[in-house]
Amino acid sequence: MATSHPTFGNAVQDYFIDRFREVYEERRQRLAQVKTREDALAYIESVRKKIRSVFPLPQERTPLNPVCTGTIRRDGFRIEKTIFYSRPDYPVTSSLYIPDKPTGAGVVFLCGHSANGKAAPYYQTGCQDLAMQGYVVLAIDPVAQGERYQFLNEKNTQSINGYCTREHNMMGKQLLLTGDFFGAWRAWDAMRALDLLLERPEVKPDHIGMTGCSGGGTMTTFVNALEDRLTMAAASCYVTSWRRNIENEIPADIEQIPPRISALGCEMGDFIIARAPRPFMIMAQKNDFFDARGAQETYEDAKRIYDLLGAGDNIKIGVAPLSHSFSVHHRERTRRDRTRSR
Repeated sequence: MATSHPTFGNAVQDYFIDRFREVYEERRQRLAQVKTREDALAYIESVRKKIRSVFPLPQERTPLNPVCTGTIRRDGFRIEKTIFYSRPDYPVTSSLYIPDKPTGAGVVFLCGHSANGKAAPYYQTGCQDLAMQGYVVLAIDPVAQGERYQFLNEKNTQSINGYCTREHNMMGKQLLLTGDFFGAWRAWDAMRALDLLLERPEVKPDHIGMTGCSGGGTMTTFVNALEDRLTMAAASCYVTSWRRNIENEIPADIEQIPPRISALGCEMGDFIIARAPRPFMIMAQKNDFFDARGAQETYEDAKRIYDLLGAGDNIKIGVAPLSHSFSVHHRERTRRDRTRSR
C-alpha cells in the first residue's frame, strides 16, 4: 500500500509572515524608545535616508519641454492637454486643470490602476472638484496607462499584455536586472509634474499638495517622503502596513514594493514620518483590500511622532464605509482638509 507524503503546504507564505512580523516588532520596539523631540528628529532623519537609498532618482532635472496640444473649456475652469518630458525622450501625458479664479494653490493628482489613466471618470471628478474650489490641478497618466502604453499590439491600439499592471511588472522586472526600481521612475514622473506645476504663474509654492488613490495613493505616500517642496499630501486607499498585506496575501504591483525596504527595518508609516510634521491625510475604506486596521496602526505610529514635534493635528485619518475607491467621502475630506491647512 502506497504511503502518502506530506506536502509543504504554505511553507513559503508562513516564512514571509513570520519575517514581516519580526520586522514589525523590531520597529515597534525602536519607536517605543522615541520619547523626546530630539529622538523624533533623529528617527525622522534615519528613515528619510533609508527611504532615499532605495529610490535611485536621476541627479539632473532635464528640460520639461511642455507642449499644450489642445484646450477644453468647462464652467469655472479649463483643461489644457499637456505633454512634458520627465526624462529625455520620455513623454508624460497629462491634463492641467486651471480654474477661472485660482487661489494660488496647486495639486499634483496621481491616478491608480485605471486602464485609461487620467481619463477615468472618478479621477476626472476628483480633479474637477478641486478645480472648482480654485486649485490648479495637474493629473498625469502613469506609464502603461491612458496614453502611455508601452507594449502595443500590431495595430498599436492596445497593450499586448492586456492590462497596465502586467506592463508595470514587465518593465519592473527588466529594471531590476539593471539595479533600478520601477517605483523610482514612477516617483520621478510625479516629482517632475510638481516642477511643471510650480512653473505655472497661478501657483504659489507655499501651498502645493499631492493626492491620489490606490496606485496614486502609493505614489503620493512615496513622493511625500522623497520631496522637499510639498506642503501637504493625502493618500487614498493605499496606506496600511506591509505586515497586514503579507498576512492578507495581497498581491501588489511592482512599483509598490521598494526593494530592501523591510530589510532596512522600515514600514509603510515611515514614508509619512519621514516628512513630519508636514500635514498628511490617510484615507482608508472599511472594506478595502488595503486593510483599514493597518491604516489605523500606521496613523497611531505617525501621530506619536507628530505629537512629539508639537504638531499632532497635522496627521489625520479618515475611514470611509465603502470598498476600494476614491469615493465622495475621500474627495470631500481632501477638499475640506486642504482648505483648513491654509
